[in-house]
Amino acid sequence: MERTSRLNQVINHLPDDLADDQAAFEKNWAKVINDKSRRLTPKARQKASQIADTCVEDYRVGKMVTMRACLEQHHDYMASETNKKIWQAMKSKG
Repeated sequence: MERTSRLNQVINHLPDDLADDQAAFEKNWAKVINDKSRRLTPKARQKASQIADTCVEDYRVGKMVTMRACLEQHHDYMASETNKKIWQAMKSKG
């Protein structure tokens, strides 16, 4: 959940348009990832960095139109996995 929250913070700071997307991503990623008020566990920091690296590369080679689109895709996948775990846990208790 922590990773999803961090990713969502970065996504919310990125522009919706294509202008200066990479620069905005790098600025906002550094700001969020280095925010000392909310400490990232080493595991969450590693996963977030992996996602960022993947998105930077996907954007650079043209697989993704914007950094925001890439991050949103990863966010949605992680949220979906969390939801599946919650529903499975609820099934086993019911």
